[in-house]
Amino acid sequence: MKTNTSEVLKSVENNKNRSQTGHRTGHTPGETPGAIPFPIQKIGQDEAEDKLAARAGKDSQAYWKTRVKQRVIRGKPTPEFYGRFFEGDAEQWVCLNTSNRGSAATAARDLYLQIKAKGLAVAVAEFRPKAAPKAARSATVGELLTEAKAVSTVRASTLAQYEVSLRRLVAGLLGMNPVGSVFYHKSPEAKAWRDRVEGASLGILSDLRVEAWRKAYVADCTDERARISKRNTAAAVIRNARAFFAPSFAKAIGDKIRLPSPLPLVTLPIGSSTRRFKTSADPRKLYAEALKDLTGDSLTAFLLCITAGLRRGEADMLEWQAVNLDAALVHIAPTKWFLPKTEES
Repeated sequence: MKTNTSEVLKSVENNKNRSQTGHRTGHTPGETPGAIPFPIQKIGQDEAEDKLAARAGKDSQAYWKTRVKQRVIRGKPTPEFYGRFFEGDAEQWVCLNTSNRGSAATAARDLYLQIKAKGLAVAVAEFRPKAAPKAARSATVGELLTEAKAVSTVRASTLAQYEVSLRRLVAGLLGMNPVGSVFYHKSPEAKAWRDRVEGASLGILSDLRVEAWRKAYVADCTDERARISKRNTAAAVIRNARAFFAPSFAKAIGDKIRLPSPLPLVTLPIGSSTRRFKTSADPRKLYAEALKDLTGDSLTAFLLCITAGLRRGEADMLEWQAVNLDAALVHIAPTKWFLPKTEES
Protein backbone atom coordinates (compact mmCIF):
# COMPACT_ATOMS: atom_id res chain seq x y z
CA MET A 1 0.00 0.00 0.00
CA LYS A 2 1.40 3.39 -0.90
CA THR A 3 1.83 5.69 2.08
CA ASN A 4 0.34 9.17 1.84
CA THR A 5 2.94 11.57 3.26
CA SER A 6 0.32 14.16 4.14
CA GLU A 7 -1.42 11.58 6.33
CA VAL A 8 1.85 10.79 8.05
CA LEU A 9 2.43 14.42 8.86
CA LYS A 10 -1.04 14.56 10.45
CA SER A 11 -0.28 11.66 12.79
CA VAL A 12 0.72 12.29 16.40
CA GLU A 13 0.80 9.91 19.35
CA ASN A 14 -1.69 10.35 22.16
CA ASN A 15 -0.10 8.82 25.25
CA LYS A 16 -3.25 8.92 27.33
CA ASN A 17 -5.57 6.81 25.22
CA ARG A 18 -2.86 4.90 23.29
CA SER A 19 -4.38 6.00 20.00
CA GLN A 20 -3.42 8.05 17.01
CA THR A 21 -5.09 11.46 16.97
CA GLY A 22 -5.16 13.33 13.68
CA HIS A 23 -4.11 16.96 13.49
CA ARG A 24 -2.88 19.48 10.99
CA THR A 25 -0.01 21.87 11.56
CA GLY A 26 -2.02 24.74 10.02
CA HIS A 27 -5.71 25.72 9.77
CA THR A 28 -8.00 27.23 7.25
CA PRO A 29 -9.65 30.65 7.72
CA GLY A 30 -12.50 30.40 10.16
CA GLU A 31 -11.26 27.11 11.55
CA THR A 32 -10.26 26.85 15.19
CA PRO A 33 -6.49 26.21 15.42
CA GLY A 34 -5.75 22.71 16.72
CA ALA A 35 -9.21 21.38 15.91
CA ILE A 36 -9.44 17.81 14.70
CA PRO A 37 -10.14 17.87 10.94
CA PHE A 38 -12.84 15.88 9.25
CA PRO A 39 -12.11 12.14 8.94
CA ILE A 40 -10.42 10.98 5.76
CA GLN A 41 -12.76 8.77 3.76
CA LYS A 42 -11.05 5.52 2.79
CA ILE A 43 -12.25 3.45 -0.09
CA GLY A 44 -11.23 0.35 -1.91
CA GLN A 45 -8.21 -1.49 -0.57
CA ASP A 46 -7.80 0.77 2.47
CA GLU A 47 -11.36 0.13 3.63
CA ALA A 48 -11.02 -3.60 3.08
CA GLU A 49 -7.82 -3.70 5.11
CA ASP A 50 -9.42 -1.77 7.97
CA LYS A 51 -12.33 -4.22 8.10
CA LEU A 52 -9.94 -7.18 8.03
CA ALA A 53 -7.77 -5.67 10.77
CA ALA A 54 -10.83 -5.04 12.95
CA ARG A 55 -11.62 -8.78 12.92
CA ALA A 56 -8.00 -9.95 13.19
CA GLY A 57 -6.17 -10.73 16.40
CA LYS A 58 -2.86 -9.20 17.50
CA ASP A 59 -1.03 -12.36 16.54
CA SER A 60 -1.84 -11.80 12.84
CA GLN A 61 -0.04 -9.75 10.25
CA ALA A 62 -3.32 -8.15 9.12
CA TYR A 63 -3.84 -6.59 12.56
CA TRP A 64 -0.47 -4.86 12.50
CA LYS A 65 -0.66 -3.74 8.88
CA THR A 66 -2.90 -0.81 9.76
CA ARG A 67 -1.07 -0.04 13.01
CA VAL A 68 2.53 0.35 11.92
CA LYS A 69 3.30 4.03 11.34
CA GLN A 70 5.90 6.31 9.90
CA ARG A 71 6.73 8.67 12.71
CA VAL A 72 7.28 12.41 12.40
CA ILE A 73 10.68 13.29 13.83
CA ARG A 74 11.97 16.87 13.67
CA GLY A 75 9.11 17.73 11.37
CA LYS A 76 9.85 15.02 8.81
CA PRO A 77 8.31 11.55 8.37
CA THR A 78 10.73 8.69 8.85
CA PRO A 79 11.29 6.36 5.88
CA GLU A 80 11.01 3.32 8.18
CA PHE A 81 7.81 2.08 9.83
CA TYR A 82 7.48 1.96 13.61
CA GLY A 83 5.37 -0.19 15.89
CA ARG A 84 4.01 0.88 19.28
CA PHE A 85 4.08 -1.79 21.98
CA PHE A 86 2.80 -1.91 25.54
CA GLU A 87 3.39 -3.90 28.69
CA GLY A 88 1.40 -2.73 31.68
CA ASP A 89 2.05 0.98 32.04
CA ALA A 90 5.18 0.79 29.92
CA GLU A 91 5.11 1.56 26.23
CA GLN A 92 7.73 1.84 23.52
CA TRP A 93 7.98 2.81 19.89
CA VAL A 94 10.27 0.46 17.99
CA CYS A 95 11.73 1.06 14.54
CA LEU A 96 10.96 -1.99 12.40
CA ASN A 97 13.88 -1.31 10.03
CA THR A 98 11.86 -1.41 6.81
CA SER A 99 10.01 1.03 4.59
CA ASN A 100 7.68 -1.72 3.32
CA ARG A 101 4.37 -1.80 5.18
CA GLY A 102 3.83 -5.54 4.74
CA SER A 103 7.31 -6.40 6.00
CA ALA A 104 6.86 -3.98 8.88
CA ALA A 105 3.56 -5.63 9.84
CA THR A 106 5.20 -9.06 9.87
CA ALA A 107 8.07 -7.75 12.02
CA ALA A 108 5.63 -6.08 14.40
CA ARG A 109 3.58 -9.28 14.74
CA ASP A 110 6.73 -11.32 15.49
CA LEU A 111 7.94 -8.77 18.03
CA TYR A 112 4.53 -8.72 19.74
CA LEU A 113 4.68 -12.49 20.20
CA GLN A 114 8.21 -12.18 21.65
CA ILE A 115 7.01 -9.49 24.06
CA LYS A 116 4.27 -11.81 25.28
CA ALA A 117 6.80 -14.55 25.88
CA LYS A 118 9.77 -12.61 27.24
CA GLY A 119 8.59 -9.18 28.29
CA LEU A 120 8.92 -5.81 26.62
CA ALA A 121 12.48 -4.91 27.63
CA VAL A 122 14.03 -8.27 26.76
CA ALA A 123 12.18 -8.71 23.48
CA VAL A 124 12.98 -5.20 22.24
CA ALA A 125 16.65 -5.58 23.23
CA GLU A 126 16.87 -8.82 21.25
CA PHE A 127 14.99 -7.40 18.28
CA ARG A 128 17.06 -4.28 17.74
CA PRO A 129 19.96 -4.98 15.41
CA LYS A 130 23.20 -4.92 17.28
CA ALA A 131 25.75 -2.52 15.91
CA ALA A 132 28.77 -4.23 14.43
CA PRO A 133 31.58 -4.15 16.99
CA LYS A 134 34.00 -1.38 16.25
CA ALA A 135 37.58 -2.35 15.76
CA ALA A 136 39.62 -1.32 18.76
CA ARG A 137 41.73 1.73 18.11
CA SER A 138 45.39 1.07 17.49
CA ALA A 139 47.83 2.94 19.69
CA THR A 140 49.36 6.16 18.44
CA VAL A 141 53.00 6.62 17.51
CA GLY A 142 53.51 8.66 20.66
CA GLU A 143 52.03 5.94 22.87
CA LEU A 144 54.31 3.37 21.26
CA LEU A 145 57.41 5.50 21.84
CA THR A 146 56.47 6.10 25.47
CA GLU A 147 56.08 2.40 26.21
CA ALA A 148 59.18 1.56 24.18
CA LYS A 149 61.36 3.75 26.38
CA ALA A 150 60.03 1.99 29.47
CA VAL A 151 60.84 -1.55 28.33
CA SER A 152 63.71 -1.12 25.88
CA THR A 153 66.99 -2.87 26.63
CA VAL A 154 68.97 -1.34 23.75
CA ARG A 155 71.25 1.60 24.35
CA ALA A 156 69.74 5.06 24.33
CA SER A 157 71.51 6.11 21.12
CA THR A 158 70.18 3.07 19.26
CA LEU A 159 66.64 3.66 20.48
CA ALA A 160 66.92 7.31 19.46
CA GLN A 161 67.85 6.22 15.94
CA TYR A 162 64.82 3.93 15.84
CA GLU A 163 62.62 6.83 16.94
CA VAL A 164 64.01 9.16 14.27
CA SER A 165 63.33 6.56 11.58
CA LEU A 166 59.79 5.84 12.77
CA ARG A 167 58.93 9.55 12.89
CA ARG A 168 60.45 10.09 9.47
CA LEU A 169 58.46 7.21 7.99
CA VAL A 170 55.17 8.34 9.54
CA ALA A 171 55.78 11.93 8.41
CA GLY A 172 56.32 10.65 4.88
CA LEU A 173 53.09 8.67 5.01
CA LEU A 174 51.24 11.78 6.20
CA GLY A 175 52.71 13.81 3.35
CA MET A 176 54.57 16.11 5.73
CA ASN A 177 57.60 17.86 4.31
CA PRO A 178 59.82 19.17 7.12
CA VAL A 179 61.44 22.45 6.14
CA GLY A 180 63.04 25.43 7.84
CA SER A 181 62.67 25.73 11.59
CA VAL A 182 61.15 22.26 11.87
CA PHE A 183 64.72 21.04 12.18
CA TYR A 184 65.30 23.20 15.27
CA HIS A 185 63.93 20.99 18.01
CA LYS A 186 62.94 23.88 20.31
CA SER A 187 60.95 25.81 17.71
CA PRO A 188 57.12 25.92 17.75
CA GLU A 189 57.13 24.45 14.23
CA ALA A 190 59.18 21.46 15.39
CA LYS A 191 56.80 20.86 18.30
CA ALA A 192 53.74 21.04 16.04
CA TRP A 193 55.42 18.69 13.54
CA ARG A 194 56.25 16.17 16.27
CA ASP A 195 52.79 16.38 17.87
CA ARG A 196 51.13 15.59 14.55
CA VAL A 197 53.45 12.67 13.86
CA GLU A 198 53.12 11.20 17.35
CA GLY A 199 49.34 11.65 17.27
CA ALA A 200 49.02 9.44 14.19
CA SER A 201 47.63 5.93 14.62
CA LEU A 202 49.98 3.01 14.09
CA GLY A 203 47.38 1.73 11.65
CA ILE A 204 48.86 4.11 9.09
CA LEU A 205 51.85 1.77 8.78
CA SER A 206 50.14 -0.61 6.38
CA ASP A 207 52.33 -2.45 3.89
CA LEU A 208 50.55 -0.83 0.92
CA ARG A 209 51.08 2.69 2.23
CA VAL A 210 54.70 2.10 3.15
CA GLU A 211 55.44 0.58 -0.25
CA ALA A 212 53.76 3.54 -1.96
CA TRP A 213 55.88 5.94 0.09
CA ARG A 214 59.07 4.08 -0.72
CA LYS A 215 58.27 4.03 -4.44
CA ALA A 216 57.53 7.76 -4.51
CA TYR A 217 60.60 8.57 -2.43
CA VAL A 218 62.96 6.61 -4.66
CA ALA A 219 61.38 7.82 -7.90
CA ASP A 220 61.82 11.47 -6.93
CA CYS A 221 65.19 11.78 -8.67
CA THR A 222 66.59 11.38 -12.17
CA ASP A 223 70.17 10.45 -11.41
CA GLU A 224 70.69 6.69 -11.09
CA ARG A 225 73.27 7.03 -8.33
CA ALA A 226 70.91 9.25 -6.36
CA ARG A 227 68.17 6.70 -6.89
CA ILE A 228 70.36 3.94 -5.45
CA SER A 229 71.20 6.13 -2.49
CA LYS A 230 67.52 6.86 -1.82
CA ARG A 231 66.66 3.20 -2.14
CA ASN A 232 69.24 2.38 0.55
CA THR A 233 68.01 5.23 2.74
CA ALA A 234 64.40 4.06 2.50
CA ALA A 235 65.47 0.52 3.39
CA ALA A 236 67.37 1.80 6.43
CA VAL A 237 64.39 3.88 7.59
CA ILE A 238 62.03 0.90 7.33
CA ARG A 239 64.54 -1.44 8.96
CA ASN A 240 65.03 0.85 11.97
CA ALA A 241 61.31 1.57 12.36
CA ARG A 242 60.58 -2.15 12.15
CA ALA A 243 62.61 -2.72 15.31
CA PHE A 244 59.61 -1.51 17.33
CA PHE A 245 57.60 -4.46 16.03
CA ALA A 246 60.14 -7.23 16.55
CA PRO A 247 58.48 -10.22 18.32
CA SER A 248 60.29 -9.71 21.64
CA PHE A 249 59.59 -5.99 21.63
CA ALA A 250 55.94 -6.38 20.64
CA LYS A 251 55.44 -8.98 23.36
CA ALA A 252 56.82 -6.65 26.01
CA ILE A 253 54.44 -3.81 25.18
CA GLY A 254 51.53 -5.73 23.66
CA ASP A 255 49.71 -5.96 26.99
CA LYS A 256 50.00 -2.21 27.57
CA ILE A 257 48.96 -0.76 24.23
CA ARG A 258 47.06 -2.13 21.25
CA LEU A 259 49.32 -2.86 18.31
CA PRO A 260 47.95 -3.32 14.78
CA SER A 261 47.36 -6.87 13.63
CA PRO A 262 49.24 -8.08 11.72
CA LEU A 263 52.26 -6.22 13.02
CA PRO A 264 53.41 -3.46 10.63
CA LEU A 265 56.57 -3.62 8.53
CA VAL A 266 57.65 -7.11 9.59
CA THR A 267 57.00 -8.72 6.21
CA LEU A 268 58.23 -5.88 4.00
CA PRO A 269 61.33 -6.73 1.92
CA ILE A 270 64.14 -4.31 2.65
CA GLY A 271 67.14 -5.94 1.01
CA SER A 272 70.41 -6.98 2.56
CA SER A 273 71.27 -5.66 6.00
CA THR A 274 75.05 -6.05 5.47
CA ARG A 275 76.01 -3.49 2.86
CA ARG A 276 79.75 -2.87 3.11
CA PHE A 277 80.91 0.63 2.34
CA LYS A 278 83.05 1.00 -0.74
CA THR A 279 84.77 4.32 -1.35
CA SER A 280 86.12 5.72 -4.58
CA ALA A 281 88.40 8.16 -2.73
CA ASP A 282 92.16 7.61 -2.52
CA PRO A 283 93.08 7.54 1.22
CA ARG A 284 96.72 8.43 0.52
CA LYS A 285 95.68 11.52 -1.41
CA LEU A 286 93.24 12.50 1.36
CA TYR A 287 95.98 12.06 3.96
CA ALA A 288 98.38 14.27 2.05
CA GLU A 289 95.74 16.98 1.54
CA ALA A 290 94.81 16.87 5.24
CA LEU A 291 98.42 17.43 6.33
CA LYS A 292 98.49 20.55 4.16
CA ASP A 293 95.06 22.02 4.99
CA LEU A 294 94.13 20.88 8.53
CA THR A 295 95.53 21.85 11.93
CA GLY A 296 94.80 21.32 15.60
CA ASP A 297 91.80 19.24 16.66
CA SER A 298 90.52 18.90 13.10
CA LEU A 299 93.76 17.23 12.03
CA THR A 300 93.78 15.03 15.14
CA ALA A 301 90.23 13.85 14.49
CA PHE A 302 91.00 13.15 10.84
CA LEU A 303 94.12 11.13 11.67
CA LEU A 304 92.32 9.06 14.32
CA CYS A 305 89.56 8.18 11.89
CA ILE A 306 91.56 7.50 8.75
CA THR A 307 94.59 5.81 10.29
CA ALA A 308 93.08 4.02 13.30
CA GLY A 309 89.71 3.33 11.69
CA LEU A 310 87.73 4.99 14.48
CA ARG A 311 84.12 6.01 14.08
CA ARG A 312 83.30 9.66 14.60
CA GLY A 313 81.75 9.05 18.01
CA GLU A 314 84.71 6.92 19.07
CA ALA A 315 87.12 9.69 18.12
CA ASP A 316 85.02 12.41 19.83
CA MET A 317 84.77 10.49 23.12
CA LEU A 318 88.31 9.11 23.24
CA GLU A 319 90.19 9.69 26.51
CA TRP A 320 93.95 10.32 26.71
CA GLN A 321 94.48 7.21 28.83
CA ALA A 322 93.25 5.10 25.88
CA VAL A 323 96.14 6.33 23.73
CA ASN A 324 99.55 4.65 23.99
CA LEU A 325 101.93 6.79 21.90
CA ASP A 326 104.98 4.64 22.63
CA ALA A 327 103.29 1.47 21.36
CA ALA A 328 101.29 3.35 18.69
CA LEU A 329 98.05 1.83 20.02
CA VAL A 330 94.56 3.18 20.62
CA HIS A 331 92.21 1.20 22.92
CA ILE A 332 88.45 1.54 22.40
CA ALA A 333 86.74 0.57 25.66
CA PRO A 334 83.70 1.60 27.72
CA THR A 335 84.11 4.79 29.72
CA LYS A 336 81.89 6.99 31.82
CA TRP A 337 80.86 8.85 28.68
CA PHE A 338 81.11 6.26 25.98
CA LEU A 339 80.06 2.70 25.09
CA PRO A 340 81.36 0.96 21.95
CA LYS A 341 78.80 0.12 19.29
CA THR A 342 79.32 -3.62 19.69
CA GLU A 343 81.02 -5.98 22.12
CA GLU A 344 83.52 -6.83 19.39
CA SER A 345 84.50 -3.17 19.12
